[in-house]
Amino acid sequence: MATLSDLSSKAMDAASNTNVAPHIDVWVRWVIDDVWNARLWPFRRRPMAAVDTVLNETSIQLPSNFAHPDNFRILTPQTEAGRLPDVDDNDLKILVPDPTDTTNASKPKVWRRPIRSDGTNKFMDFWPPADGIYGIGGDYFIKNPAIDGADTVLIPDEWHHVVTIGAQIYIKSHEEEVNLRPWQDDFNRALGRMMNDVMKNQGSLKGWKSERYLRNLRGALSGIANDLDIRR
Repeated sequence: MATLSDLSSKAMDAASNTNVAPHIDVWVRWVIDDVWNARLWPFRRRPMAAVDTVLNETSIQLPSNFAHPDNFRILTPQTEAGRLPDVDDNDLKILVPDPTDTTNASKPKVWRRPIRSDGTNKFMDFWPPADGIYGIGGDYFIKNPAIDGADTVLIPDEWHHVVTIGAQIYIKSHEEEVNLRPWQDDFNRALGRMMNDVMKNQGSLKGWKSERYLRNLRGALSGIANDLDIRR
């Protein structure tokens, strides 16, 4: 797989001069973020190893690279294994005013949306409180890791051209190109083909998708590229 420096070098091929060189890594990282966050791509999905519940507790801490859930399952003990359906926390509290009440302790039956954060770590809350140790795992979508020049880009190689096309919008903006529309249109088409091909090969993504990501999907072909010339 290619590194950030590899993609920056490819993007530089579109520059009419070398004045953009000090900025190119930053621009490529921005486009990587835009492509990464355009939707919950299958290549972002990772398995989550079992995390043990604690007696009478109602949450587990999630991996440090956790971005969004796909599914949660009880993995151990095998006699209790099975999928945990999700429920909106506000809806649950209509039926169960205090989901932390340990008099209801039992095998976890549902996980509670939304994912909770303390600003540093993320947690999945469940109900009812655990009456013992259950290993909860599943699948989740990872966040885009911070990368430097020699670090590997996690977007699959066959889609790296989408990033370099997007970077050209920044390059042309820096070169004071008046009309960025041709480069924006190129990026729109490349991202659209990526979406179509990935979904054709992978089928519909499973699990929860936030409304923000559904909006991004609907607006990707008209919105993302138009924003790429905005200085951040």
